[in-house]
Amino acid sequence: MKKRLWVTSFLCFVCVCTQAQESYKENNKWGYKDKNGNVIVTAKYDYAYDFTEGLGAVQINDKWGFVDKKGKEVAPLEYDAATEFVEGIAAVEKDEKWGFIDKTGMLLTEIKYDEIEDIYEGLVAVGINEKWGFVDKTGKEVIPIKYDEVGVLSERLIGVTLNDKSGFIDTSDRTVVPFDYDWVLDFSEGLAGVNREGKAGFIDNSNKIVVPLEYDFVESFSNGLAAVSKNEKWGYVDKSGKEITTIKYDRVFVMEDGKATAELDGEFYYIDKKTGKEKRFW
Repeated sequence: MKKRLWVTSFLCFVCVCTQAQESYKENNKWGYKDKNGNVIVTAKYDYAYDFTEGLGAVQINDKWGFVDKKGKEVAPLEYDAATEFVEGIAAVEKDEKWGFIDKTGMLLTEIKYDEIEDIYEGLVAVGINEKWGFVDKTGKEVIPIKYDEVGVLSERLIGVTLNDKSGFIDTSDRTVVPFDYDWVLDFSEGLAGVNREGKAGFIDNSNKIVVPLEYDFVESFSNGLAAVSKNEKWGYVDKSGKEITTIKYDRVFVMEDGKATAELDGEFYYIDKKTGKEKRFW
């Protein structure tokens, strides 16, 4: 699978400016107020962060826990770090290991994981000794911690790498696409980018090759188009595998509004998705 950087966006709360409007500061301590400005949790914490799913992460003397909106400490302030609650669970760290708690503060797993990822569609990627698997919202390890790399659950499949070969599994750890590829991208719009022996293209979830493996690199489909590269130049293909542009651009990118754009020799163009015709805009 294509190499990914495993960075979880909310593992550390590091900036006071991200406080929710409910939090307030008094005498260098933090607490919470309701939307009418009434104090609901006395300002006694070194930090107090946004309420999510009815609970707020708080810190005293570098130890983290959680309080509810009545000020009750539902998870003791004994953790070195904590994430916000998402889908009913939060990750907590102690002695450089991670585990998960529920909204009552009960541990769902042992605190044993070296690395964790964000929860997504009810699953969390977890790592031990540079191997990866998944736990569900109850803390159960539903996919064994055995893979070298894992993607995210997308269109009911997960791209994984084992012994330098990549394929796709479902949420029961059943192999759906064989481990025949050097890397894979997550499924998007029904297709996934794959690479074999240095050439990339796209497959569907039955492992049928839809876009031939003839490109040096590909990016995932977005708004019906995918960027593809040959000889350090870029162009677009559609979901039938048709090249709607020649592979000649220095850069191509699909904008948030779905418009296809390209750069060539410092000039920028809109690309008609059906005809591939250019219209200069910069």
